[in-house]
Amino acid sequence: MPGEELTGELLKKDRAAVGFVSVFGVAVMLGVLFIADVNRIRGESGKRAEDAIVDAAQSQLASRFQLILIALLGIVPAATASGIGSDIQRPMATVIFGGLISIMILAPIAMPCLYYLISRKREPGKALLPIH
Repeated sequence: MPGEELTGELLKKDRAAVGFVSVFGVAVMLGVLFIADVNRIRGESGKRAEDAIVDAAQSQLASRFQLILIALLGIVPAATASGIGSDIQRPMATVIFGGLISIMILAPIAMPCLYYLISRKREPGKALLPIH
């Protein structure tokens, strides 16, 4: 993870695993919200998948960056802690910090591309994950 190289913190597997789970949860949440937004746009306006993907990506970009920025600001005290318990908090916070930076850079590029590639293989006009 980028956060580990920046801080020189060694990966302590037992403590950092919680950080990986947390980052994975944030990435999945952003993906589910993106897919739900694309499906909503396609259902309401009847747009093609490509147009709905662009609309959803544009509408979610600012809120996604705000969410990640607030999370990054919240994790900085734990990543820079030096007091009691910091040996447990610092590896976890470093992994979360690096993972959130990675998500902030990769998610706006990867999610729309993956949705487009997967939706091309499906029936035209059918949502990727239909919500019943």
